[in-house]
Amino acid sequence: MYCHRQRVEVLGSFFAGLSAGSCGLGTLSRGIAANPTPDKWYPLETFDRAIGRITESMGGEHLLERLGSEMMKNWYDEGHGRDIVSTAVDYLKLQRGSRGYRICVRGPRQATGHFRLVDLDTAGGTARLEGRTVVPRPYERGVLLGGLGWAGDLLFFDVLEHPESAAFQVFFVNRENLKSLKWHRGEALSEVQWRMANQQRRAREREIFWRWVGRAHSPENLSPAEPVPAPYGEEPWTTAFDQLSRRETEVVAGVLNGRTLPELADALQIAYTSVLTYQRRAFLKLGVSTQKELFRLVRS
Repeated sequence: MYCHRQRVEVLGSFFAGLSAGSCGLGTLSRGIAANPTPDKWYPLETFDRAIGRITESMGGEHLLERLGSEMMKNWYDEGHGRDIVSTAVDYLKLQRGSRGYRICVRGPRQATGHFRLVDLDTAGGTARLEGRTVVPRPYERGVLLGGLGWAGDLLFFDVLEHPESAAFQVFFVNRENLKSLKWHRGEALSEVQWRMANQQRRAREREIFWRWVGRAHSPENLSPAEPVPAPYGEEPWTTAFDQLSRRETEVVAGVLNGRTLPELADALQIAYTSVLTYQRRAFLKLGVSTQKELFRLVRS
């Protein structure tokens, strides 16, 4: 199996998303797939090494899910994602026979595994997928979340992992199945209500991620702790984090990881004055004025 794994390669979009998602957190060492080309193929062992360094320095499934989602964003924006799929249902259909997975991973079948669509009910708003791939399980879920979310047409979606199998259960709402959902038992919701429900779901996941980052990597070296999600609407600062731009997010995440602003400027390959600007804008949106207040906000 190991000799077959040595022949596996992953598309550059894997690395591009990995680099973009982890750059602000300072988790990738220099020299590992620097400035990856989305259409170029890289040895799986290089990807494994990058993932290993990330888990060694930070650990946690929350980060891996975020990196998987970033990979899909890069696939849509920098790769050929927009040319291949136009809706989230298209993305799900692309997973039939592991077609989508084999766009990004190539090598002997016994080594690459599969990520395939098992069942799809577009009218009912459900899908089931099975994944046995070369990447960690949380990364698989992040890829699925990113593939659905970055398509941009869903009103609501969620991905649940089956605890005793390799299956993922997907629930989704779009304009076409708004009145034919099989899994929703409550009162019929409008498009606006479904979008609000999706924002609440995303806010809870981001709350968990940001609290985890702050607790696991604050200057006080607090031990990583899985926070108990608060009821919807109880954390007003979560919405503020959602307002951050990508660069502002990278700078804030880097600060929470203990990086200095000059180090962030070097890692992000931007001017030091630009880092100061992004930090100032982020702090203004978050309602804080110092890094100490930022850590207090995340840990509160």
